[in-house]
Amino acid sequence: MSDRVGTNMDFVRKLVETRNLRDIEQIVGTDEDGNMIVVGEGWAYLSETGMMMSEYLADGSPREENCGEKQKIEMLYLIPHDLKPEEHDRILAVEHRAFPLPPNYHVKQIVGADNVFFILPEEGNSMIAGSYVVIEQQLSSAAHSYYTRGLAVNVLERYYFEFLVESHQLYLKEQQFKQEMKRKQFQRELKERKKRKSDLTKNTITTKNFHQDKNGQYFCEREIKLWGVTTTLYANFQKNPKNEKWTLQAFITQLNTHILWIEDHEKEIQKELLDADMAELARDWMQGWEVLGEDGKTYYEVDDGEMFPYPITEDIFLKCLYIQSITIDGDTPEISSIHFFLGTEPDFFAYHSIELFIDAETTIQEPDQIDIKYSIHVGGLAG
Repeated sequence: MSDRVGTNMDFVRKLVETRNLRDIEQIVGTDEDGNMIVVGEGWAYLSETGMMMSEYLADGSPREENCGEKQKIEMLYLIPHDLKPEEHDRILAVEHRAFPLPPNYHVKQIVGADNVFFILPEEGNSMIAGSYVVIEQQLSSAAHSYYTRGLAVNVLERYYFEFLVESHQLYLKEQQFKQEMKRKQFQRELKERKKRKSDLTKNTITTKNFHQDKNGQYFCEREIKLWGVTTTLYANFQKNPKNEKWTLQAFITQLNTHILWIEDHEKEIQKELLDADMAELARDWMQGWEVLGEDGKTYYEVDDGEMFPYPITEDIFLKCLYIQSITIDGDTPEISSIHFFLGTEPDFFAYHSIELFIDAETTIQEPDQIDIKYSIHVGGLAG
């Protein structure tokens, strides 16, 4: 994604030269997928009856007729994450990618968070918010009218401050529903994980799972199952010009060995966490959340008012523990760094994660035979 964002930023600089954009540090917002929204300036005709239309037609040619007073307005350029260099001219030629903002609406900053863009205005205006898809879908009709027959200013304002708001609320509800379904599925996985082992055949990583950026680095992001629960694997590999034998395939061989070792040594990793007093730390963090149940017993009140058994014993702690993500770097064939983030369900640590490191020291005995020694280190909480 970072490579694509870099490509898009090159295009934004091209836009600056072409479209008279303002301070680029303030007017560019990027979401987690790499989509971008850029604020620029354009000219619109404003009639006495409150109609506005672009000085350009949809094909980029200038509008010949005079349709009112000419006024500079701000525009939103939507740049998709998968934009290819050969498509740059399509954006420059408008084609419903440059969306007009209402007259006298001035953007101060754009912030992208959780795949939602927050367009922050200068004083006196309302904030605009929405995902890339929602903004594009809601404003496409307004843009079409703007570049053809024109549209009323009050209608354009309704698109931004009424229709877009409603669509964004529906989007948030949909995302909340998806998160709740994902959470319930995850809770089922936690309850059932002791009944079955992870299907390790589905965990096997191949060269097809890797992508290469323009700097020659390979990276992989994939969901796998460890300890019976879905987690995210991140893997990074860089060729070493001093060692031609250290290839991507050689790294993948070690990578799959590491994944198998982690699955088979769950107890050993858990013991290190208990020895580092993580269960006791969980009890410390949950102090103040104790409530008396209707049965007279003490519980913790957790998410959504649910009652959770008190106190958090080591056994309970381990039943709630899961791997959130693993990052494995393969800079050299001799040692790999494995970086864990672990969480609990319910969340004992208030949106913090347990950080854990494993160093894998590899001895290559023969081309197809390796010996790996693993050492585990608990880093504490991160958040």
